[in-house]
Amino acid sequence: MTQNLTLNLISKTIDQVQCETLIVFSKSFSQKDKQPKITHPKVQARLSIGIEKKEITGAHAETLVYRDIDFDGYRHVVVVGLGVESKMDHESVRQSAAA
Repeated sequence: MTQNLTLNLISKTIDQVQCETLIVFSKSFSQKDKQPKITHPKVQARLSIGIEKKEITGAHAETLVYRDIDFDGYRHVVVVGLGVESKMDHESVRQSAAA
């Protein structure tokens, strides 16, 4: 059985949007000792334990779902890894978003 997925692209800050799931992106660094960076600083702070435990690495096409995290009104948070910034291109970003 096929289900339809509705995706709304909204150009607002995460403080202005009301929906159930927040999707953020993370990137890794070529230096192995450097922690990954998440695109939004408040999410980075909230998920710092996952970063310290290396659950979030920022690797290309890595996808982590934090269910029922209740972050700033969002029930779930999805973190999508983009890989190392110097190796990113349009195709790698598309592949990560599709993961």
